[in-house]
Amino acid sequence: MEIIEYHVKTKCGRNFVWSAPDMDYLFRSLTFRGYTAVEVMTLDEYERQQADRQIEWNYHLKREVEEGRKAV
Repeated sequence: MEIIEYHVKTKCGRNFVWSAPDMDYLFRSLTFRGYTAVEVMTLDEYERQQADRQIEWNYHLKREVEEGRKAV
């Protein structure tokens, strides 16, 4: 049985990387420990999302710096 790493955001505001063989097991495990998931994705999906956000943030920051230089 392959173990999958998930990124989990909970109702109480916590962020976890949680390992489980499948989503059903993940949700049962979270519930057993008193957590309610509000967002779940595989760790690979989460890391891709974060990389995309970083690229977008860098692009906007670069544009702000360039526009600031033009204004001076």
